[in-house]
Amino acid sequence: MRGDDDEQHYFDPTQITASLPLLPFDNQVGGHGSFFRFSKQAICKAVSKKEQSFYEHLERQLPELLPFIPQYFGIVNVTYSADSVPHIVFEKNKHLLSDWRACHHRRSSRRHSVSAAREQILRDIFTPQAIQERLRQVNSEFRRPSSFPERRQHSLLLPADQDDPLTAVSSSPTSLSPPSPPPPPPSSSSKSTSAIASRRDQQDDDNDNDQDIFVMDEDMTLTTTGDDWKTREKPNNPWSMQVYQRDQQKMKHDDHKEYIMIEDLTDGIHFPCVLDLKMGTRQHSVYATPAKAASQTRKCQQSTSAALGVRVCGMQVYKQGDFIFQDKYQGRRLSPIEFRDTLVQFLNNNGCVQIHHIPAVLHKLRRLAGIIRSLNDYRFYGSSLLMIYDGDETSDKVMDVRIIDFAHSVTSQDPRHEFSYPPQHPNQPDDGYLLGLKTLTICFEWIYKTHGGEASVLTTLDQDENDVFEGIESRAAMCGV
Repeated sequence: MRGDDDEQHYFDPTQITASLPLLPFDNQVGGHGSFFRFSKQAICKAVSKKEQSFYEHLERQLPELLPFIPQYFGIVNVTYSADSVPHIVFEKNKHLLSDWRACHHRRSSRRHSVSAAREQILRDIFTPQAIQERLRQVNSEFRRPSSFPERRQHSLLLPADQDDPLTAVSSSPTSLSPPSPPPPPPSSSSKSTSAIASRRDQQDDDNDNDQDIFVMDEDMTLTTTGDDWKTREKPNNPWSMQVYQRDQQKMKHDDHKEYIMIEDLTDGIHFPCVLDLKMGTRQHSVYATPAKAASQTRKCQQSTSAALGVRVCGMQVYKQGDFIFQDKYQGRRLSPIEFRDTLVQFLNNNGCVQIHHIPAVLHKLRRLAGIIRSLNDYRFYGSSLLMIYDGDETSDKVMDVRIIDFAHSVTSQDPRHEFSYPPQHPNQPDDGYLLGLKTLTICFEWIYKTHGGEASVLTTLDQDENDVFEGIESRAAMCGV
């Protein structure tokens, strides 16, 4: 019987190892805490109790917003060591082993407590093949003296200030692409026009195993293959490397932290092109200190956030066999027109602006705006909008649009009397976020028309969606559109 088969095929990962090493996540373009690749389909990031509760609130109260956020898979305890990579220690994550066992008791009521998505993640980490492949990759990744050697980055639009604590870019303001793209096959190991130092911006908020153990029946359904872990070209994003190195340097002794597991939005993408947009006209939390509120307000006023409701927080783009990058410090210095041009550069893949993505993106932006507009007293301070597409010209994947980073978000149920800096317009939606969505919509429409798109295609969008920005003052003229 099937239940007996499942029990027979159950594999106890503690027979092989007491922990699983975590792989660095290579496609992180923003943020100030390390992301790790938990499985093929999930990554983990340091938890904020507020962000955890916000994810859980969205699942319970706002199902209409779930298509616009990464899927949330719960909590794991990550163990840090001063002389080793971060690990998932089974003794500190017994809930994972319990869920893995539950996946094999299909007649048990506990079986229904494990979602299909979470079960797949457990398959991706706990089958013998998965553990074998993970250990092989980690051994390969960290066999070098420095697992993350210092890299260099390309500037898309602007030369960074030479006194910037993190970047010193040598390319000219008009250099919109790498000086000399390397020949194929694609590689990111020698992309250099600017060194990234590992100093921190003090004001920024922001073992070989017995192979017989791995032998299983060929007809077993709970399997994973090494190829599952190798579908992406590794960009060696300098921001990912810097954040990882900084976190490792801070570890003076063994420690463990709670991380949330969320969907890896780059899963299945060969050449991940990622744009991180900080949304809204305000970034500081309702619980911010006066110093933090002043600092975040100043950053908004000195960037496109205050005027446009959005600024670039990080980007990586695949171009002609190479990845190029832009970090948040460059993003803060962009003028409105340069912000628009950065959107063009994000879509400029393999020498052609990929305008075929734009109609679907516009539809998603308007749908998202309609949802945000209906959420009185919700605020998404400090959140980002991620846009992701595959730089592989043979890919037919559509561009993904998701909201991330909810540590400073506010729900309608949060106690207002505890706020140090309450929203200025209670009983209303997040107009600053809506302004950013409107700016993006107008800019993408301009890009579509300017680069040969048929205007008639844009008219097919639902008329109702065109009204979602009613009353939101447009400042997109500052972008030259």
